Amino acid sequence: MDFKALFSKKNTDDFGAGLTVQNGVFKYVLLERGKNEYTISSAISDTFEEKSKENPYGEIFHKLSGFAKNKAPLSVSLPVSETMLKLLYMPMELTDARLSLRYEIENFFPVSSGEAVFDVADVDFPFAEQYEGRHYLAAVARKAKIEALSDAARTYGFSIECVEPAQIAIERAVSLYSGHGETVMFIYAEGQFIQYILFWHNNGIFYRSSYFNNYTDAQNPAGDLAG
Repeated sequence: MDFKALFSKKNTDDFGAGLTVQNGVFKYVLLERGKNEYTISSAISDTFEEKSKENPYGEIFHKLSGFAKNKAPLSVSLPVSETMLKLLYMPMELTDARLSLRYEIENFFPVSSGEAVFDVADVDFPFAEQYEGRHYLAAVARKAKIEALSDAARTYGFSIECVEPAQIAIERAVSLYSGHGETVMFIYAEGQFIQYILFWHNNGIFYRSSYFNNYTDAQNPAGDLAG
């Protein structure tokens, strides 16, 4: 699967940076590109007011501007709560699938075409030979969220290389080192958030997000995972 994220542009700089946002916490890492490897140049993790009436990304980039001396192009991972993923079966080629989704997005997601930013990727799917069409993974975010992110970044002098759903970033990170067979279930947990991904061949074919119930140190959150 070649997923280009919600939008992207090629970065040829010596440095690249990543920003992930989830549950009122942001994490930033600056990477220096070597000949055959990446080196962590700097990193920071901090909290922000997630439910602020103001643009929450403004607080994030304000804090980053005081830390990041090298404002390298950013790859941003959007929180699961701000993105939607769905596997679609469509009897058409990728170009036509993108065009179709542009005008019929309301049939698949609870958002209108004027409110959405989206991308579509071709995926390998089990028993694909039994289908006349093809399977695609569609990712959608609200345009207002992307614009808020872009405006805040621009205000503090940052440029955005790409934006992608957190589910895709998680999938790519763990699949590189999985070392398993063609079918794997990934379970990623952080704080009260859990992401399930069923990975087949070279791409995800099932995504599900859920949250832990509140628990104390004396309780075992594994009960929530098992449920």
